[in-house]
Order: sequence, then structure tokens, then C-alpha cells
Amino acid sequence: MKRFTLLAPLALLSLAPLNANALLIIDPAITPAALTGNQTSQAEIDVVIAGALGTSIEIYKQNVGAGESGSFASSYKTTFSNSATDPEDALIEYVGGAVASATHLLVKDGNQEPAWYLFAISGWNGIESISLENFWPQQGAISHVTLYGGGTTTRVPEPGTMGLLGAGLLAFGFMRRRKAA
Repeated sequence: MKRFTLLAPLALLSLAPLNANALLIIDPAITPAALTGNQTSQAEIDVVIAGALGTSIEIYKQNVGAGESGSFASSYKTTFSNSATDPEDALIEYVGGAVASATHLLVKDGNQEPAWYLFAISGWNGIESISLENFWPQQGAISHVTLYGGGTTTRVPEPGTMGLLGAGLLAFGFMRRRKAA
């Protein structure tokens, strides 16, 4: 009976869904940027980033009005809001598959000062959503977002897999209880 009482809470915890509501909020007025700049071409920005960070790999990019690119394009989706052509907010969401190990996030406009922000997100787990808020309000728009990192991938267990594991542990506990009786 003691073993069952120890296994039951573990089995119930494994049935709990993954926290899909976690949210990392980045607001340039609140969140300190690792770098900013007024370069407008991506090539110039990449030179500045490489000078500050060393080698970095663009692993996900979403332009306003265009598709995703990069090795994690199928794992994330970005929704731009406020206006389709003048977004000051965006939401980057994990949609499944490989999880990015991103260390930095670039948010670019190109027509304002600063023209871009680079944020350190090394504490980001790759699954929680990233909410970008209040970028160039009333004066500009996000043109694209880019995640940089080393490209390391890991698989995330689906809730169904965790449920099966929990059910198996629960069944194991019942079997042990019957055997002991």
C-alpha cells in the first residue's frame, strides 16, 4: 500500500498537460536590449551582431507578410498585430516539432531610431510564447523577427505520451497492490 501511495501522485502529475500558456513578454520600454542599432540592411546588422556575439546562426525568421524561414520554420508561427501593414506587436508561438535553443531575438523596423533591437533570451525554454509589445508605437512597424542560436534541437514529449506514461505507472501500482494482497 505504501508503494501505491507513492506512485499515485507521480502518475497524476504525468497526466497534467504541459503548460502551453507560459509567456515571455518583451517590451522595449521595459526589457533592456542587449544591442540596438540604426543599420537598415540585414547584412550590416549581421556584422554588428557577429562582432558582439561571435558566431550566431539565424534559426528562425518571419517577415511581415511572408513565410517563415530557417531550420526551425516548421516549429514556430509568428502573428503580427495592430495592423497587417503596421504591426507594433507580435506573438511568436511554438507549434510543435523540434524546439529551438535560441539565445537572442532580433526585432527590426529599419525606418526608425533605433532601427532594430537585439534581446538576450538565453533563459527562454523554446516552448513558451514570446509576446512582443509596443515596438515603435505611432511611428513605425515591425518588419521582421529573427531568432539566433546554435541550432541545437531537442524533442518535447507530447501530452499524450506523458498520459500513457502516467496510466502505465498507475496500472503498475494497482498490479503491485493486488499482488501484495
